[in-house]
Order: sequence, then structure tokens, then C-alpha cells
Amino acid sequence: MDTDPSKAKRLLGIAIRFLILGVIIGAIAYLMLSQYLPRGDSSEEAKLAEASRIKLQELKQFNLESEFIREIAVPTIPQTKKIVGQTSVIETIKRVAKEEGVDPNLLISIAKCESSLRPRARGMVDKRDRGLYQISSLHNPEVSDECAFDVECSTRWVARQIKSGNLWKWKASSKCWKSLVQGGAR
Repeated sequence: MDTDPSKAKRLLGIAIRFLILGVIIGAIAYLMLSQYLPRGDSSEEAKLAEASRIKLQELKQFNLESEFIREIAVPTIPQTKKIVGQTSVIETIKRVAKEEGVDPNLLISIAKCESSLRPRARGMVDKRDRGLYQISSLHNPEVSDECAFDVECSTRWVARQIKSGNLWKWKASSKCWKSLVQGGAR
């Protein structure tokens, strides 16, 4: 029997890496599939979020956390007011735009370009972009997930941003709405 300590250490290291890899793949698969499971009450969601935080802490001990894992381990999207179909989304945008004194066509154009009128959309490039208008949690931490994923709340926030001269925040989607604003993006 070979008792070379360096070989034993290498084999142990390989075994540990495979074990950790299995845990990571299992956690990622669970998190990816959990979005298709029926949603429980808020205590179950809190338990899932806590389990994700604990798993990430365990991975940090082995220096295995990565941007990919952090993106997968995002908290679940909170339940918001139920709005069925794009017609209801557009009606809500028009109503809020009228109340806030902003061009509804501008808001609709931004929402179409940013999320295809999907209130629960997550950014494809950056998972911190949320909701109908892809409001970044990095650059707009004052906007809660609940508001970002709610059509009325997010539309009201965006309308107020536009009135404050912050239309530039949606410059990436300006090809969709530039023609509606005199002089292009402000």
C-alpha cells in the first residue's frame, strides 16, 4: 500500500473539490427550479433566503463564491398586486402618467424597451435591474423590490424621476423613446 503523504493530500483535496462542486451544483439547481414551485407564505420565503445566505457563507470559507453564485442566490421576488396581461399594465401606466403629469407614451415606450412590459422582469445583463423599468438596486437603493416589481409604484417613481430631469437614467433604451422627447435624452 502506498503511504505517500503528498499523494494522500492531493486525493483528499480532489475529493473535497468534488464534494463542494456537488453542493454548488445542487444549490444552483434548487435555486433555479424553486421559481417554478408554488410560493409559500412569507416565513417559507424567509427560510429560503436565510438558507441561501448560509450556503453562500459556507462557500466563502472555501473561497468558492463567485459572481455567478451571487446572481443565482438573489432573494425571491415579493408578491405584488396582481395585474393580468399587458392591457392592464398599459392602463395602469396611462392612469399614473395622467396623475403625475407625464406623457404616457414616453413611459410605455421605456417599459416596452426595458422589460417588454413585464413587471416582474429581471435584468439579463445585471440581475440588480428589476421590474417594468429595470430600476437598478445598485444605483437606486431607495427603491424597494416591492416597489420595483409593482406597476403603479414603479411607474410613479419613474414619472417623478423624469419630472426631476433624470430621464438620462434610461439612456440605454433611448432608441425606443427619443423621438417622443424634444431634443432627445435630457
